[in-house]
Amino acid sequence: MKDTKKIFKYVIPITDESELQLPAGAQILSVMEQRNEIVLYAIINTSVEVTKKVLVRRVVGTGHTVDFDLTNTSLWGPFLCMGAR
Repeated sequence: MKDTKKIFKYVIPITDESELQLPAGAQILSVMEQRNEIVLYAIINTSVEVTKKVLVRRVVGTGHTVDFDLTNTSLWGPFLCMGAR
């Protein structure tokens, strides 16, 4: 069976902390602001059954305290969302 890879978009809630489930092996392409939402684009191999991996995502506003360890953290931006709550 030939591998079938597709690009998927996931909307990330603008909250202090949330979890995002992606298929294991997902390759993150980019994370950006789009129409006042944070979106993640990833390449997913849709031809295989895979387990989900959970990404814990945190948003820290300008001037807010960073109260977690940044040692094994991937930084995805700064983002400017004008209509964020």
